[in-house]
Amino acid sequence: MTPTITQRLIVLGILGTTIGMIVALVMADPTPVPTLDKTLVAIWMVESSGRLNPPDGDSGASIGPMQTQRACWTDAMGFLNEDWPYEDARDLDKALTACAAYVVGWQRHLNYPGIPETWARIWNGGPRGPEKQATLAYWRKIQRHL
Repeated sequence: MTPTITQRLIVLGILGTTIGMIVALVMADPTPVPTLDKTLVAIWMVESSGRLNPPDGDSGASIGPMQTQRACWTDAMGFLNEDWPYEDARDLDKALTACAAYVVGWQRHLNYPGIPETWARIWNGGPRGPEKQATLAYWRKIQRHL
């Protein structure tokens, strides 16, 4: 089921609160990240067409609305200093929080620019995703939703 405009706006409102917490937890400096919330919603749209309960992807290796893989979840929990079970990746709020922690955490750790392209390519290709040609097509998909 694709969310309505109202549902998407509610998610953006939730993200505003969630992103503020993530920025405080993950980023060394508290510089606002005004486009992270929009990038996360774009990733959600590309990964699961905005569905809340999509089928598992990648032969069961990716779960939840953000199609999160276990290694990504583990890294995100490290950035957040949390220990949520992997099954929590099926919950939209936790999946978005983990996605934000993962992409911003690696972006900061590897000194990439804090821009939507970087975050999208990290989500698609891992910590070194911005350096991989293979992530450019994914970035183009994300751009259509920004």
